[in-house]
Amino acid sequence: EWKSLFDKLSHGPLSKPQQEGLFGELYLLKQMLLQKIGVAENEIVDTWHGMEEERAVRDFQGGNWVVEVKTTATNRPQKVTINGERQLDDTLVENMFLFHCSVDVSNASGITLPDMVEEVRSLLAHSFIARALFEEKLYHTGYQDKDIEHYKDSHYLIRSDKFYKVADEFPRIRENELRPGVGEVHYSIVLA
Repeated sequence: EWKSLFDKLSHGPLSKPQQEGLFGELYLLKQMLLQKIGVAENEIVDTWHGMEEERAVRDFQGGNWVVEVKTTATNRPQKVTINGERQLDDTLVENMFLFHCSVDVSNASGITLPDMVEEVRSLLAHSFIARALFEEKLYHTGYQDKDIEHYKDSHYLIRSDKFYKVADEFPRIRENELRPGVGEVHYSIVLA
């Protein structure tokens, strides 16, 4: 775990795809914190696994649900890439969702990744436990405040956000559907 952490921190600032992915995860976390209904902030933050640890297959995991977050900022905003045969495998999960966040990236309008981090921090300001947990998880993503200058040129505007229930005929690959010897599967889903 320590080796993984030091490896992340020694690579410097997050890449553009990592920034976009983290932005989408933090956007969803922010929405969850704003919509909380009788749930403590630390319980909400605890469901976020994102890039925290390589063992976590999905970005958010609760008692009987999981959410995989996909953020797109390309000319084909309705196409998402699935990384691994287990990412959308609902075999052992009661409720699985795909959250798609489509963003426009510009140099001037919208909010930056550091802005989004600060928005989440402000929502957790009155809960020491939730704030400490968030900072720990954020640290594990490789995001560091010292790299803020590298993130200030990318401003994100949310074009749309949508949940998809991963069930029945939703297009995906399950681990038990693969032939022996096939692994490290990456594929695209056209959400349109």
